[in-house]
Amino acid sequence: MLFTHCTPGFMPIHAVPARTLQICSIKVTDVKLFEWPLQVYGVVAARDAVDEHRNPIFLRSRDDCQILDEADPFLYLTGPVRAIVSEKPVHIEIQLKVKGTTASEDRALLSHVFYYDGDYYKASLSTIIIEKHSCTLELGAQQFKRSVQATIFGVHVADYKSNPFEHGVRVVCASLSQQHDTKDTVESPSMEVVLLDSKVERKCVVKRGYLNLSRQVVSVNLSGKLKVLIQAYTPSGEIMTSGHVFVMPKTSNTSQHACHLDGFKVEFTVAWSFLVQDEEQS
Repeated sequence: MLFTHCTPGFMPIHAVPARTLQICSIKVTDVKLFEWPLQVYGVVAARDAVDEHRNPIFLRSRDDCQILDEADPFLYLTGPVRAIVSEKPVHIEIQLKVKGTTASEDRALLSHVFYYDGDYYKASLSTIIIEKHSCTLELGAQQFKRSVQATIFGVHVADYKSNPFEHGVRVVCASLSQQHDTKDTVESPSMEVVLLDSKVERKCVVKRGYLNLSRQVVSVNLSGKLKVLIQAYTPSGEIMTSGHVFVMPKTSNTSQHACHLDGFKVEFTVAWSFLVQDEEQS
């Protein structure tokens, strides 16, 4: 949120809509040497020209591993903490392990480092496939040519008297083109950005009507829009009701929005910010 506070029309010269990389999802497939389910922990992180430090996309300790099965083999992403600028090649580091009965029995699932070159991946949507002897990773990625950073926060049930998410909640978003059909279409799971899923969290995610998002930062094309979808679960884990809203991007400041779900109104705020292209400008 580097430039959220700036007055529209009075931006610093180095504040720009930048080319960014968005890792929407990471799917574990073609598992060898292991049997489902997998207790996975480790890190997936990016380093770009803006900051040489790790920008974690997935980060879990051994004591907080994620259980993956064949029905839901997606890593539960909690980052990045800021938009990944891809004006220059992005360094992606993957270090994943499978938890054993004891720490000495833990085994490497996948260890890999590569560079994402935005000039090579011309398409706005792509699947980056990493094949190793133990498994294959499929990274659902989006590249935006002129994008801003959106930080979603303050998600809460308005006039909170009862909890519509008693049995669980899922919040996802998708960065779309302006021409995308505004009907309630289902996006490809690999290109959805999951902000919260209580099925995976396994802990309280709603208090006093407020939803504690696991992931908050997304990139949005300045000429596009952001779809935010909120779903409530039934006791059996099915989708009971859902609502969505389309959000138009801004260059700075914040915007307030509301999503309606079967008699309930869920409100949230989006903080908008231009980006910088390299470390010297940050």
